[in-house]
Amino acid sequence: MPRPTRTVTVDADLEWEVRPTSTPGRLSVSCDGLGIRVEAHDEAEIPGLIDESVDMLMRDLHEDGELASYLSERGLRASRIPVRTARNVSFVCPWHLVRAAA
Repeated sequence: MPRPTRTVTVDADLEWEVRPTSTPGRLSVSCDGLGIRVEAHDEAEIPGLIDESVDMLMRDLHEDGELASYLSERGLRASRIPVRTARNVSFVCPWHLVRAAA
């Protein structure tokens, strides 16, 4: 029987900036605090893209043993991070959107 997913919350409230791209109907969403930028087809797609990108980044860093130093370098932290070999780990990070100045 598979073990339930363990969710680790990063202690932050990251700012994600949304702005239109040069491609009509596309939006650029970026978080300078994490160094992530994604493109969305519409505003409804943004929350899922943000959550997925943060989870994928944190999982990769966790598997490579670099998560603690990455978070520390950015003034962030997370508690109860499982050992690197743990499976079924997901990461969430509170965030909010801001509109880029026109």
